[in-house]
Amino acid sequence: NNYDIYPLLQSFFAELANLLRETGKTIYVTAWESVIDETDPVGGKLTRFMPSIKNEIARNSFLGLFDVVGRITNVKGKRSIQLASDQQTYAKNRLDNRLETLPENLFETVKEEKTEEKAS
Repeated sequence: NNYDIYPLLQSFFAELANLLRETGKTIYVTAWESVIDETDPVGGKLTRFMPSIKNEIARNSFLGLFDVVGRITNVKGKRSIQLASDQQTYAKNRLDNRLETLPENLFETVKEEKTEEKAS
């Protein structure tokens, strides 16, 4: 509840994300999920799923530093990672054209690309 230090915390996480990216390693970060109920301009109800970062500006700037942001779902006992945004979920994939993947396949394309780069 100490909001006066919140900007410092935002800067810390942005610097941390940049340091992690500079390592050139594949980094996997997890976050708690917030469920946000919204009403659109015409009165429709919408439930959105976002990583639990209170401030929208901080959330967008922090997530913008990463190439892949996904949401793990469990449908009928099968886990999957959504890699494309829709009206309910914040997600993105700047590494390839996958819209979703199984958790065990998440890093496959990244590993293949890094192997190809080293061979060149």
